Amino acid sequence: MALKLTLKPGEKLYVGTGMIYCDADAIYNLYVDGALPIIREKDYLDQVHADTSSRQIYLAIQQAYLENNFDAYRESYFRLTGMIIAELPGAMAHVAEINKAIGQGKLYNALKAARKLVQFEDGLLPEGQRSSHWQGFTA
Repeated sequence: MALKLTLKPGEKLYVGTGMIYCDADAIYNLYVDGALPIIREKDYLDQVHADTSSRQIYLAIQQAYLENNFDAYRESYFRLTGMIIAELPGAMAHVAEINKAIGQGKLYNALKAARKLVQFEDGLLPEGQRSSHWQGFTA
């Protein structure tokens, strides 16, 4: 079954190393068949806005997911996770969740777990809380 994505006018999707945008004046349905790495615009973090340790971790995982190549970001990822644990010991549970997903080869799940790490570092997710509504980076 194909993945159905509903795009608003002007909304962007990042697919692999490319970008698709909706140039329609109305809502547009896009159907994707196959296993492609896709990130919605609100969940996409650019280099300029990766200004905290957790966001740099998110960026590394995002790029590894989009490029389907964690090995290219492995060293950076582990350096960054070591830094955030030293700065913010309460982040360990979130880092463990990310590491578990990476170990299973599930980079999209690692990206979702990294969202929680961003929220935790931003003070939006209290220590021990496991879920929160994600607003995205452009919300």
